Amino acid sequence: MSQPHPPSSGSLAGPSILDALTEGVLLIDREQRVAWINRPLERLLGIDRDPIHGSNAGEFVRRHLGPCIIDRACADRVAASLSMSQSSIEVTCTFRSPGGRVIISDVILQDEPFRGMRLVRFQGIARQKQAEDAFRESDETYRQIFASMGVGFAFYEMVRDSAGRPVDYLILDIDPAYEHIMGAHRDRIVGQRFTEIYPGIEPLWIERYDKVLRTQKPARFEEYNPKSGRWYDIDAYPMREDDRFAVIFTEITGWKQAEEALQESEERYRTLFESASDALFIHDRNGKILDVNRAAVERLGYSREELLAICLTDIVLPEFAALVPDQTRAVVERGRMIFETAHLARDGRRIPVETSSQVIPYRKGTAILAVSRDITRRKRSEEVLRHQAEMFERLIDTIPVMIVIFDPELRQFRFNRAFRETLGWTEEDIAGRDLMTVVYPDPDYRAKAAAFMQSLEPGWREWKVTAKDGSIVESSWANISLADTTRIGIGIDLRERKRAEEALRASEKRFRLLSENASDIVLVFDEQGIISYASPSVRPIGGYAPEDLIGRCIFEFVHPDDLPPARDALQRAAAHPGRQVTLEVRVRHSGEDWLYLDLTVNNLLDESAIRGYVVNARDITRRKLAEEEVLQSERSLAAELDAARHLQQVSTQLIQADRVEALYEQILDTAVTILAADFASIQMLDVNRGPTGELQLLGHRGFTEEAARFWEWVCPGSESACGKALSTRQRVIIPDIRDCEFLAGSADRDILMQTGIRAVQTTPLYSRSGTLLGMLSTHWRRPHEPTASELRAIDLLARQAADLIDRRRAEDALQCRTEDLIRKSEELEAARDTANIYLDILTHDVRNANNVSGMYADLLVGMTEGDLKTYAEKLHASIGRSTEILQNVATIRRAQEEAGLVPVNLDAVIREEIATFRGATIRYAGHEVNVRADGLLPTVFTNLIGNAIKHGGPGVVVTVRVEERDGEVLVSVEDTGQGVPDAVKKRLFTRFERGMARGSGQGLGLFIVRTLVARYGGRVSIEDRVPGHPEEGAAFRFTLKRVAQDG
Repeated sequence: MSQPHPPSSGSLAGPSILDALTEGVLLIDREQRVAWINRPLERLLGIDRDPIHGSNAGEFVRRHLGPCIIDRACADRVAASLSMSQSSIEVTCTFRSPGGRVIISDVILQDEPFRGMRLVRFQGIARQKQAEDAFRESDETYRQIFASMGVGFAFYEMVRDSAGRPVDYLILDIDPAYEHIMGAHRDRIVGQRFTEIYPGIEPLWIERYDKVLRTQKPARFEEYNPKSGRWYDIDAYPMREDDRFAVIFTEITGWKQAEEALQESEERYRTLFESASDALFIHDRNGKILDVNRAAVERLGYSREELLAICLTDIVLPEFAALVPDQTRAVVERGRMIFETAHLARDGRRIPVETSSQVIPYRKGTAILAVSRDITRRKRSEEVLRHQAEMFERLIDTIPVMIVIFDPELRQFRFNRAFRETLGWTEEDIAGRDLMTVVYPDPDYRAKAAAFMQSLEPGWREWKVTAKDGSIVESSWANISLADTTRIGIGIDLRERKRAEEALRASEKRFRLLSENASDIVLVFDEQGIISYASPSVRPIGGYAPEDLIGRCIFEFVHPDDLPPARDALQRAAAHPGRQVTLEVRVRHSGEDWLYLDLTVNNLLDESAIRGYVVNARDITRRKLAEEEVLQSERSLAAELDAARHLQQVSTQLIQADRVEALYEQILDTAVTILAADFASIQMLDVNRGPTGELQLLGHRGFTEEAARFWEWVCPGSESACGKALSTRQRVIIPDIRDCEFLAGSADRDILMQTGIRAVQTTPLYSRSGTLLGMLSTHWRRPHEPTASELRAIDLLARQAADLIDRRRAEDALQCRTEDLIRKSEELEAARDTANIYLDILTHDVRNANNVSGMYADLLVGMTEGDLKTYAEKLHASIGRSTEILQNVATIRRAQEEAGLVPVNLDAVIREEIATFRGATIRYAGHEVNVRADGLLPTVFTNLIGNAIKHGGPGVVVTVRVEERDGEVLVSVEDTGQGVPDAVKKRLFTRFERGMARGSGQGLGLFIVRTLVARYGGRVSIEDRVPGHPEEGAAFRFTLKRVAQDG
């Protein structure tokens, strides 16, 4: 490269030439001041050169040049040389620009002055600039990709010796995953040689990377690092620059260890694979079936060859087929997954299954093992769980992601639909506005958000964004930059994500618990029954640690009663290799309890990997106990049903018993039968004996004559079961009289023993009103304590017996009362007939006397004058009132003797009565209706209209109204007279009450009205014609029953 010409004083040609160079140039004058910095050096250091021109060279080195040199020793050497007036150096330094780029440059300080100034050259910038241009196009994009993948990424440059042979490689850049996997911090290793960081590296690594550079072809290989004890999966890619290459690697130590373990046990577990009772499928990521076991063939009805020729989607129901790809991807991503689906057998059967899938090593690659268990019995009980799992999948599918595209100056923005839907803002809303001001109103908070967006800080940070409706949306954001400086912000609404994460954790926990708790026991034992393998599930089910069972005989755990069928099953399995033998046995739990297990035995003695019997055992203890409880309940229920049927039959017989003695006999026979007793007795309480009554023996079964006489009467203080029950008013049970304290040394105990009685129960007989009626007792020859069902039966019998006894007593009392009432009714009827005879005679004779007296009174009125005439008129009025009284009495008697009610034309009755009151003002509009009454109905209107005219005063107007209401007829008789005070209204319809008559009338008219209306099924009342104004007249209203016109 030609030497540059320094700028001449007062000329612009010099600086222009230096700026055109591809290498960096620094000029220092004699006063140790910076005379010139050309453009390439300005870009390398990331500075503005104009303010620096003329500044002290030492200050320039300290502030600008030194911080950019990674190697501190190199930086100190350059600074020392520049501070000396005469010195020359040539050194290779590694620079880190302010933008983070790593640049290797040769720094050359010339010893001889150049036109009076010292010249410092920075060679290699041109080559680095070309690499930067190429790398800038993909660096950031790849960085974001690798960061999201979670794999290690490193950028290297090969180091060669003088002969061009590779000896090491320089670390140029790494990502965070590299730091995590390799356990090295970025600041400590970037710019260093790999052997300096990791001494003792295998030469094979360097040779493989050199081959990638020589062939310019990517390579992939696995490598083991003895120093760290780790395996790595490595992908190496050549770069366009000389001797530079990129490496992507993932630690696979765990996978390699699992692969080796799987290879060691593949043959052994292949046999277990075939003998498993669950259907097992091995398939690839596209769902192609690679292998199946015998259970899958038998369950689905296909041959093995047919299954290996189809995919998973061909054996699941159509509604589940679309889910297979998503489920496969989920298994690949998570490594393991449990889900439910439904298989479709060849014969069309739908088989719901629970499938546990996981990624496994398979034929130098990976495949997916699916273990499918028939869950037909469990399906209904797990419906809620399935629904929650479906909801969980939908939630994951609908998580929103917001995308915002913006420039580095945060002036132009574009965003996607999720952003608009989440925050409500559209491009139209922010047209002409600053989006940052809109979504971050607070200036300080907005400045922090802007700094984060412009800095491209790696990782996610949470921000509170203001939505269009003013609400605050908590979100998490990450930023990336494209090659053209375009920035992309990725935002997630944290509300939905947090809910989804919580649902995911809950669902995974539920699936894990189901998987752990639903596992069956798997045992392997030899021909002598010695156990060689026990699965982990033996611990939660049997309480044994798997290692504690190894070497022990399986028969020592079997219940003695189940040993013969267990040995027989083993003999059948030995005689038929390959055929499954099933049986149910009881085995001892570690806690000494007995478990019921459903066993499936497979003879695999001929399999070299097993050399024994494989047993799948499922715990069915709860089912067996439940079956036993059901059987016991059925027996108990049958016994109670028999007792109930017997009680029903006895109840019918008791009701039909015509004698009380027969009733007692039926009760005793029933008690003996339903309780399987040897003796029985029934006693009634006689409250008239003693202070609180005594029990009288009315019947018994099995007593000796001596025992019957002894218990003929029992008082509350008696030392017997019935005496105790009489004192306490509660049931008494003596399971064994020899152990009863209150019977000890008593005469009752001696009689019981002589009679042959060892156990007694006494139940009080109570009426429904709570009155104690007596006692019902049963006795047994042996010690006996009644069961709950027996006591329920005796309670039912006691209730029936008490009801029947109480009813029989009530019937007897009712019969006596009825006979007494009949007798009194006959006597009363005879007295009434006698009274009616006298009344008829009296009424007839008085009426005749009144007729004669009336004629004479008429003559006296016409023949006399003055006071005599007045006296004659009063006499005539008194005779009229006497006649009216006789008429009322006759009406009352007639009302009592009237045969019955018949349809009566109400309109005709009213019109006939109005016609009898000539000269009176009576208004009636007419209303054709039939009512239920008799021949005395006119009397009602005679009294009401007559009273209105008589007491209404001169000019009174009477109005009769008829209305139909709800099947009734309302009749009103209103007048414009002086009315009736409220105090009088309450007693106006009482017999002999004359109301406002002031001495006239006998007070029977309105009483007769009330009697007749009540006879017709109606009601009568008096109100003010004008409500609240008694002085405006009265209104008498009564109701009658309406009858259809046809009768």
